[in-house]
Amino acid sequence: MASIERDIVLDAPADDVWRAISDESMLREWLAPEVELDPRPGGELICRDENEEVRLGQVEQVCDGERLEFVWQRPGEQASRVVLEVEVLERGTRLTVVETRLDAAKAPQASAGWRQRLDALKLALAELAYA
Repeated sequence: MASIERDIVLDAPADDVWRAISDESMLREWLAPEVELDPRPGGELICRDENEEVRLGQVEQVCDGERLEFVWQRPGEQASRVVLEVEVLERGTRLTVVETRLDAAKAPQASAGWRQRLDALKLALAELAYA
């Protein structure tokens, strides 16, 4: 089993970061072009990326404004657990992503994917600030 961790400090209030990880319309700005999310324990998660690949998941834990935890998987692959944590800093907000994968061979690809997604999140939040 492999685990990857990425974090990013965002120049945005924690409330905006929380909305970006828990609201479908914001998730479409940085996670995947098509996202359906019911952000409560037991809620469903469906993500379809640019290549039409689908990941299906389920929310396991929600600490409003602080932590969202879900499992997701592509058809035919093993599931992985994703934890998104929001931390208020003196200046800005840190978002930490930990994805624990059962298939260690996929960890480098997952790490690069989260780096790209977090960069897209940063841009989405900057656009929100200027909207």
